[in-house]
Amino acid sequence: MIRATGRMKDGRLFLLLGVDRENINRLTSGKPIVCKGESVGIERDVIIVFGETLKDVETELTSIGIPKAAQQ
Repeated sequence: MIRATGRMKDGRLFLLLGVDRENINRLTSGKPIVCKGESVGIERDVIIVFGETLKDVETELTSIGIPKAAQQ
């Protein structure tokens, strides 16, 4: 996965996460991708999950320990 932060030409800050086919295969196999925040200079980790439906995403989030209250 490509990770980067910076500033766009118009001055807005960005966080870029570029995924390849292998990352997509992992996601569709129920394996979330975790990007440690410190690797891109932010204070929080970024977690990417996949589900065919939003209900599937909620189930995936719950299975990795994300409380329902945080799933907004």
